[in-house]
Amino acid sequence: MKSAARLRWLDPRRSYAAKLALVMASLLIVTLAGVSFITIQTVRDRLTDQIGENFEAQAGSISQVIEGFFLEKTGQLEVLALSNTVKASVAERNATYTGSEEESLTQVQSLDAAWVAAADGDPFIASITDPTRNPTAHQLADFLENFGDHTEVFVTDRYGATVAATGRLSDYYQADEEWWLAGWNDGAGAVYISNPQFDESAEVTALLIAVPIISDESGEVIGVLRSTLNMDGLLELIAGTTFGETGHAMLFDASGELLIDPQAGGSESSVALTVDIRQRFMAEVSGFQIGSDQNGKEWLIGHSVIRPEEVEDGGQVLENQTRAAVANLGWLAVVRQEANEALATVDAIVNGTMVAGLGALGLASLVALFVARAISRPMVALGRTAEAIGAGNLDAPMPPAGADEIGRLTTSFANMNDRLRNLIGSLESRTAELSRANEELEREVSERRQAEEALAAKTKEYIDTLNLTGDIIIRADKRGRLTFLNDSACQSFGKPREELLDTAAATFVHPEDMEQATQAFRQITKDKGLVRAFESRIVTPMGTRVVEWNGYPFFDEEGEYTGIQITGRDITERKQMEDALRESDSRYHLIAENTRDLIWTMDLSLKYTYMSPAITRMRGYTVEEIMNSTAAETMTPASLEVARKTLAEEIAMESREDKDVQRSRKLELEMYCKDGSTIWTEMHMAFLRDQDGNPTGILGITRDISDRKKAEDALRESEERYRRLIEDSIDGIVVSEGSTIRFVNRAALRMFRYDSEEEIVGRPITDFISPEYRRLMAERNAARERGEPVPDRYEFKALRKDGSEFPAELSIGTVSHQGTILSQAIIRDMTERKQAEEELRTKDSAIESSINGIALASLKGDLTYVNPSLIQMWGYDHDSEILGRHIAEFWRDEEKARQVGRALRDRGSWIGELIAVRRDGSTFDVQVSVSMVTDEVGKPIRMMGSFVDITERKQMEEALQDSEERYRLIAQNAEDVIWTLDMHMHYTYVSPSVTRMRGYRPEELLGKRVRNSLTPASLEVARGALAEDLAIEETGQRDPFWSRTLELELNCKDGSTVWTEVKTTFLRDQDGKPIGILGVTRDISERKKAEEERERLNAELEMRAITDSLTGLYDHAHFYQRLNEEIERCKRYKHAFAVVMMDVDEFKRYNDSRGHQAGDEALRLIADCI
Repeated sequence: MKSAARLRWLDPRRSYAAKLALVMASLLIVTLAGVSFITIQTVRDRLTDQIGENFEAQAGSISQVIEGFFLEKTGQLEVLALSNTVKASVAERNATYTGSEEESLTQVQSLDAAWVAAADGDPFIASITDPTRNPTAHQLADFLENFGDHTEVFVTDRYGATVAATGRLSDYYQADEEWWLAGWNDGAGAVYISNPQFDESAEVTALLIAVPIISDESGEVIGVLRSTLNMDGLLELIAGTTFGETGHAMLFDASGELLIDPQAGGSESSVALTVDIRQRFMAEVSGFQIGSDQNGKEWLIGHSVIRPEEVEDGGQVLENQTRAAVANLGWLAVVRQEANEALATVDAIVNGTMVAGLGALGLASLVALFVARAISRPMVALGRTAEAIGAGNLDAPMPPAGADEIGRLTTSFANMNDRLRNLIGSLESRTAELSRANEELEREVSERRQAEEALAAKTKEYIDTLNLTGDIIIRADKRGRLTFLNDSACQSFGKPREELLDTAAATFVHPEDMEQATQAFRQITKDKGLVRAFESRIVTPMGTRVVEWNGYPFFDEEGEYTGIQITGRDITERKQMEDALRESDSRYHLIAENTRDLIWTMDLSLKYTYMSPAITRMRGYTVEEIMNSTAAETMTPASLEVARKTLAEEIAMESREDKDVQRSRKLELEMYCKDGSTIWTEMHMAFLRDQDGNPTGILGITRDISDRKKAEDALRESEERYRRLIEDSIDGIVVSEGSTIRFVNRAALRMFRYDSEEEIVGRPITDFISPEYRRLMAERNAARERGEPVPDRYEFKALRKDGSEFPAELSIGTVSHQGTILSQAIIRDMTERKQAEEELRTKDSAIESSINGIALASLKGDLTYVNPSLIQMWGYDHDSEILGRHIAEFWRDEEKARQVGRALRDRGSWIGELIAVRRDGSTFDVQVSVSMVTDEVGKPIRMMGSFVDITERKQMEEALQDSEERYRLIAQNAEDVIWTLDMHMHYTYVSPSVTRMRGYRPEELLGKRVRNSLTPASLEVARGALAEDLAIEETGQRDPFWSRTLELELNCKDGSTVWTEVKTTFLRDQDGKPIGILGVTRDISERKKAEEERERLNAELEMRAITDSLTGLYDHAHFYQRLNEEIERCKRYKHAFAVVMMDVDEFKRYNDSRGHQAGDEALRLIADCI
């Protein structure tokens, strides 16, 4: 009713004049409204663009303000970095590094560890941060006082070590920090500016600035200066940009995340901006837009990326680096204002325009009403005529037709009336045509019936084909009842088809597998797709068999499940082989460490990562020695070249799409032994791979073939012929007429590596058989045609498209097709089974030949298998003397052996040592490794153990323990101090006698640097001696048993010093390389005092020999010696010299009158004056 009310103005009962008036009024209204809308929108858009451009310009101005802010702050740091004090302190620190780059970095990192461990008052900390001790730290403190927005400043050298700082830093070593790497810039130098971070503890926002320190002399970067800058100044600049009530500025980082917003936290916070708006900010350098926030409020937003341009002026290097650093930040300046406020003027203009448009619409409606009445009169007369014709009067008179549109409508209506009369006549002829069409439909039904009969014949032919396949094929309805079984299914279930039809499929499923099968079929109605392969057991008259199933469900048009077709393959033999292989793998894992063959792994750079102990027996090296060597050091040059070439080929093959990730390579290489000789070895190698199949290393097995090289060549060729080609292949079906192939299925295409059926059909079947089997196959085919008995299933070698051969199993039979007898062959790829059999034989042989004793026992502990090594180890002659006995009988402590068995059943494995009893009653120590062997579901089925005779090793360990105890007693009771250092000069051992000599306890010195124990002069002597020794070591000419003796002055705990004689020698690793220093220190204080006293007396005697005892002046002999030396010197240099002679007047009279004592005193006074 409401819909009818809304459309009352379209009611057919209304007059044509009323309708026409409404239409004309509507057209005028729409026209005027459209013109008004376009005008308003154009004016609004143009005014909005002008306002948006102003916002964009304001954002650009903020970008320039931020650029100036950073130029000012980096300029302040540049002045500090150019100061002589800073550059001199950094240059002085850099000059202290005298070793290599690696040695210098090691030194800095050692200081970093000391820095972290030191207390705040430590002298080391104070030397960096105390302004009274470090002039550069004093200048940094003055800098902070003058520029308060820098909250922390420090200086580093070329290795990232801290030179001076305004406070203690968390780390001494800074070269691994992002700001240092950017500021150092690989020695080129650059300005670094970080994104700001809010420090919650200080409640300030700050960022990091780093500038390079450049040497005046060389122009090279020698260090980095870093400052932590308070962002309050920049916040004030941004906050000062406001306009109107809602207009303000913001700052975003390169990812569109907010950095600065003065209104953050308020109701208009920028976090309310949508992610889409912020992403559009980053899409262009500058611009403006109108967008809504998450609350639906519209904003006018202008933005500009802060991207300063470099100035082409050679003297503005740091400023250009600052501009580049600011540009790298990718910050974005944004100015926004509520759209209602920003566009208020535009809205006023639009509202005025809309009022004027409404007045024009009212006037147009009155004009439309007047014109409509004048036009509608001729239409009224035409309407009356139409009513008469509608009543059945086709001969009703037509009104006069004028020349306008109404007249033409009248003429058209008259013509339509004439055609209506003609149409009635044509209906009768159409009825006759429908009769003829009915006859044609009956003929089509007959043809469809014939097509259905042909389809039934094809269906029978399809069922015959299914009966020929070796796989089980069944169909079941939605109740699970069997509706179809092929011949193979009937044979497998052991009943005729008539008894099996309408039987529940679940009847043949093993009870333990019923739940698994039920879950698989429940998935059908959920996924409505292919049922993937799953395994289950079936119960047949021949016993329990394991079948691999695939199925496809059927659904009706409404999607309801109606049934399923299932294909199964008997895999009982394959499962039995997998169980045997799994048991063999378990044995192999236990003997891998004890096999006679050498098992190893290495990375792709040919560096060993694992080596089995057999290396010692084969080549004389220990595992540790070979692990520290490279492949180049272990094989002859020719063999090394072969190995490298092979690795290059294998790596190149990895880029191919058809690569075989299971491939392996076998090489014969000549290897070095420790005694200098060489042996020929056979290496089996394959790539170790990650989960994506990419190579990560190499796995290899090496065998000594020096005496069997020729025999091993033949074995290698045999293994190559039988290597695995394809795993988990599906049987192929080939149908042939005579010797010509007529049909192949997709599995056969994949098996023979062809792309399409056309490549095989029409070719003779012998093209796909190895030449060595063609004659046999031809003889059997001829015998089959003659009706003679031949095997239905046998093995042969097949040929792929690329000419390669693979083992296959052939099942052949005959089938009738359209009166022609055809041969149908079912081909199964036997590669996997052949390889599994070979691998099983190989691993069984490895266990038999292992030098370790290997044994298998039942879960009760009764021995079921022992290898020859175990028989020999226990002193027996044959395994019949051991098998069947309980394993506990062979150990001295049978109860402990039974405890091991119980622990094995609880935990699954046990490793330890036991004492065994030989047949003759003697005992020996054995290292035992036992584990539980489980089936595929984890159920224990037997126990397996590996045994190694460790009697000799135990004797050696006891002897070594006795030797170490004797050495410890000597070291702890000797008067001299025995000590060791690592190569970083840290004490690693100090004997207790150090307490008597220097007052320290040994634990007080462990880990401390030796330089703290020496006086400065003795430290220089020790450093020089160590540098000289290391230089000689690098030449390789040093006697490994050489030692050096020094006299050094050591610091004591009470502050005194003691003179010692120190004898040192290097501690070396197995390769003879120094790994530390061994020293013996002896107190020589008394001897030193005696030597000093002797030197003093000798000097005094020498002086008395050339001087007068009364006056202390040189005597005549020495005077003339010196006079002759001076004469010769002046002759040599052609200089003149003077001789002054003095006479003491009246001395004899003075001496005689005053006495000899007064005369002697006078002579001493005169001598003193001279």
